[in-house]
Amino acid sequence: MGKYVQSNLITGENVIYEARLHWIIFISFRAILTLWISPLIAWCTSEFAITNKRVIIKVGLISRRTLEMNIEKVESVNVDQGILGRIFGYGDITVIGTGGTREPFRHIARPLEFRKAYQEVQESKISHPFRNSQQAAFCSQCGTKVLPNAAFCTGCGNSLK
Repeated sequence: MGKYVQSNLITGENVIYEARLHWIIFISFRAILTLWISPLIAWCTSEFAITNKRVIIKVGLISRRTLEMNIEKVESVNVDQGILGRIFGYGDITVIGTGGTREPFRHIARPLEFRKAYQEVQESKISHPFRNSQQAAFCSQCGTKVLPNAAFCTGCGNSLK
């Protein structure tokens, strides 16, 4: 686990998934011009993690770019993969937060696994209130599980009152 992620975990927070940059960053014109120092620095200083509470991403050494977003504030994690990305297992992810915030990150190894880990954590957060509940409520229009006292369905927006 990276130093940045480890030093910024809060009480009760655990890392669920970690990703790295893909080795493809070492095959570029920029890498050759810098004698592979630039991609090596990027490789060593980039951290991508999903915890049980947040998405934490840090890239850069001198000029640092960070993203720390609560799972509840993330609307989606989009994945873009070209043909080479599908063959070699890398791609770009874009974390989209509430309010339209879009944060792109390039050349992530196994981006589909990153998105799947986010979706699993998000699903466990949504379904958590019903683990100990005897009476789960469901939307009569779409069948989505909702909080027992909810006024609107999170799936279709139907009024539940």
